[in-house]
Amino acid sequence: MQSCDLPRALALAGADEADPVIAARLSVVFSAEEERVANAAVLAELIGPILAERLQFLASNPAPARSGVPAEAVNGAEPPPPHRPHPAAPGIADFIEEMLVQERATSRPAPARRAS
Repeated sequence: MQSCDLPRALALAGADEADPVIAARLSVVFSAEEERVANAAVLAELIGPILAERLQFLASNPAPARSGVPAEAVNGAEPPPPHRPHPAAPGIADFIEEMLVQERATSRPAPARRAS
């Protein structure tokens, strides 16, 4: 795109690639896109083996056609473990509860102390 379509698009827009402002914007855009591509490649490298393992499991343990019986029960294979959130990770309900506790604590008047 940078070598073929970009000059044509800039010409149609009436912009000049030699303009320092346009060159700076293009540099930022292409840098961001290069980073996105790099991140996507890393993600593919991380997820690829997991996906291959799951697909291999599914290929070796096909589900029966609409029998109502899970494939694991039919062929005795164990399914891959389901994804469960980390038990220590707080949920939205925990955050809301914490906010309510804080709100209640600040909205109560402090008890009057007796002078002794």
